[in-house]
Amino acid sequence: MVWFSFRLYRVVCIGIWTADQMVRFGQCASVLFCHFVCSLSRGVMDWVMMVVRAWRSYTSRQLCWSMGTRAPR
Repeated sequence: MVWFSFRLYRVVCIGIWTADQMVRFGQCASVLFCHFVCSLSRGVMDWVMMVVRAWRSYTSRQLCWSMGTRAPR
């Protein structure tokens, strides 16, 4: 009986430790995932803004050239 309760105690302890490790890993993974998504979305937004700026400067130059004036520097 004592051996059985000790074995059960060990299983419970290992289960709690494993659950604790999984929770810690889950928190770490969620933080890393959020950080990755945030940096990715920031990078995508930077890229989109760069494309938009380039497109706007290109269209303004085209507009100026079509009007016969020099593009603003």
